[in-house]
Amino acid sequence: MVRLTLILSSILSSFYTARTSSEQDTVLLYQKALPILNQLQTWYSEMPASLQMNITYQRKLCFHGYLHFSYYGVMMTLLRRLIRSTALPPRCPDDQILAEIRQLALQTSQGAINFVVNLRPDQLESFWYFTSPYLYALLGSFTTLLLVTSLSSQERNFWQETLNSYLWNLRTVSKSSEPMRYAVNRLEGAILRGLEHALAVNLNDSGDDEVSPLMVHGPTEAFEYTDFGDWDLVAGVNGSFDFLTAFDLDSQYLGEL
Repeated sequence: MVRLTLILSSILSSFYTARTSSEQDTVLLYQKALPILNQLQTWYSEMPASLQMNITYQRKLCFHGYLHFSYYGVMMTLLRRLIRSTALPPRCPDDQILAEIRQLALQTSQGAINFVVNLRPDQLESFWYFTSPYLYALLGSFTTLLLVTSLSSQERNFWQETLNSYLWNLRTVSKSSEPMRYAVNRLEGAILRGLEHALAVNLNDSGDDEVSPLMVHGPTEAFEYTDFGDWDLVAGVNGSFDFLTAFDLDSQYLGEL
């Protein structure tokens, strides 16, 4: 956890200070982020087998969840900085870098949502780091950011269904999980209530807990970014642009993404 915290500190100082947050050149930001991405992936691949999520204990709670979720949280913190830069002027001239960033974001979001959906009771009732409630909300806001910056109608539909399903899953489990209850209140209140008309996000509780949205248990297959069709929102666009102005979103809500 100490190593992961040091990586997070590096991300915050490199991408989120008053000086560094003004940079919007996606290529430069991606090149700057690559060494940190490699550190994160190395950290996760070197996690001991004794700390994996498939470990079970006899009459003992499994406490490994906070460590894995913290990894996803740090990944999302870095990637959302890159994703936001792709949606603001100047336009990223390198389509390969743009695709690589969104593929990483896709894999991270899918991995984190599957992690949350598949938590066992002995994991949910175990120790969670104090940042865990925020991480549940961060996952929702990260998915929302991917939705509003979608590069094709297929991708937009995918993220819309993913977000609705994630919210539904949080609601059902939040009855017995205080961290998830915090995330539901934060997402539906501070973040998504101002976005629901622009994004067509379903914030209404399901009337039947036995009926779930299509993707409530997570995607049944691993999507590739190339599965989302043509980039019909950027093809042929030259010069400055701003994806986020295509949506009627108040700045206070964009600050949450």
